[in-house]
Amino acid sequence: MSLDYYFLIPEADGPGLLIVEAGNGWTLPHLVLPGEGRNPRYALAINQQLAQEFPGLVVTVLHYEYFNQRDPASNDLCTIFSMDNLNPTIGRPPMERAGWALQSWTG
Repeated sequence: MSLDYYFLIPEADGPGLLIVEAGNGWTLPHLVLPGEGRNPRYALAINQQLAQEFPGLVVTVLHYEYFNQRDPASNDLCTIFSMDNLNPTIGRPPMERAGWALQSWTG
């Protein structure tokens, strides 16, 4: 079983949302960790791992959108976190195979 963390990371001074290449498509930035269970208080450890995975990215966890939902096929747990991007000087995505997807809000 793994723990799948996905992150909603907005562009600091723009309308974009960070996405990363995944196979033949795109996905939200994510970390996959081995383990049995977790707690949202792991925010500091998550921030440290994101900084290693995406150099130049400085973020903080705002809250979780979707917490510890189990995938019935794999038995993995998934959590989606909303993040705050604290680095307004990052003009392009923090890694080669990433981009800013434009957000489209309706309603």
